[in-house]
Amino acid sequence: MMPSALKKGLPPKISPKKSSPNQKKIENYISSLINSSPLPKILYQYTDLNALKGIITNNELWATHWRYLNDDNEFKGAFKILKTCIDKKKALKKTKRQTKSYLKVLQNLFDQNADISDYYDVGLCSFSEKGDLLSQWRGYGKKYRSVSIGFNPKKLDCERINNNSPLLFCKVIYKDRDKVKIFNKMLDYINSLSISKNDYLTLHISFCILLLCCKDDCWKEEKEWRLLMLPTNNYTLDFNVGEYNLIPFYKLNCFLNNSISAIKKIILPKSENYDKAEKALRLYNDKLKNKIRQSKISIVYPMK
Repeated sequence: MMPSALKKGLPPKISPKKSSPNQKKIENYISSLINSSPLPKILYQYTDLNALKGIITNNELWATHWRYLNDDNEFKGAFKILKTCIDKKKALKKTKRQTKSYLKVLQNLFDQNADISDYYDVGLCSFSEKGDLLSQWRGYGKKYRSVSIGFNPKKLDCERINNNSPLLFCKVIYKDRDKVKIFNKMLDYINSLSISKNDYLTLHISFCILLLCCKDDCWKEEKEWRLLMLPTNNYTLDFNVGEYNLIPFYKLNCFLNNSISAIKKIILPKSENYDKAEKALRLYNDKLKNKIRQSKISIVYPMK
């Protein structure tokens, strides 16, 4: 039986061979739209010692499939706002007929009966501007195995990896008024182009990227940045075991030189075991010795 998404005109999965007359223009515009904020000097990833060891050993980051984010509703919530913007744009006389035709398809893109994760395998890595935040330790750490890794984002080779797959940094948008503003900018840009059905795939991907740049305002304390990647046929999914199911992800070999040079700081939990934990990291790799810090936050995890 044909999926309802296909009945409504959704394209197949991303293919590097498929292009449209406006593809480069749209890609450049969406990149400039989400990269309007300057990158911080350091971005932190909260994870565990096992992941840190993997990053250093394999010189790679893992980009989780967007469908397996912690907050399953964030994408749908942003799309509700986008739908309102689309309705207003369609009602304007200055909106072109071809634009209205596309927007009608876009509105059906996230129909509740269709799972668009079958069509858009976007992967992402999450980072925070804050390296020692209580809510982050609790939400994303692994108790006393937790670690907050501070990366220099300019040490990630986005340009080289772009030869295989687009890789974009975006600052997460929390306020609804800012989401409305960026959605309207994209809608106005589309209306300035002469688009056809050949452009639909590129446009769908662009809106998928915009929606993944949005989270609910209740998460604003995290000050999150996301590294988004759009896999081509050069990338295959790997799988990690999650709490309830397998978690699909992509391996990104994206460091300019190596992961050690990109790591500026490693923060470990405050505990009686800190000295032993710090020494073990130095023994593991001597180049880490001046990068290790102890968290300033007192948080007690129950011992089993």
